[in-house]
Amino acid sequence: MLELVESTRDSESPISEDDTFHNILGYKSGYCNGLGHGQSSPKKRTCQEQNFAELMREKNILQERCANLEEKVIEMNERQVLADQKQALTDEKLDTTQQQLARLDKLVEYLKEGNILPGINIW
Repeated sequence: MLELVESTRDSESPISEDDTFHNILGYKSGYCNGLGHGQSSPKKRTCQEQNFAELMREKNILQERCANLEEKVIEMNERQVLADQKQALTDEKLDTTQQQLARLDKLVEYLKEGNILPGINIW
């Protein structure tokens, strides 16, 4: 108690009556002077049941999200397979077109040399 009085004298701002009361007697949560203890805290089992119910709701939400993500992964894999197939067809067409272009280039060179193709009658 004497320490409290000395610290109050040394400090610039005085300690309030409530702070002095709590420093000397201690603080008991839920107790208000003149009003009693107030409401009692919920029972441990009730809190556990509420926490369990909340955890179960969160679990269900996460399971739904997981299922949705799995469906999206499957859909994306299917799209990738289709894209790969289209790319393979495009590559095949490109190769065929390049081969035809190479043959046409050879034919143009052959004709530039003044050669006439056998079996073709120009006149």
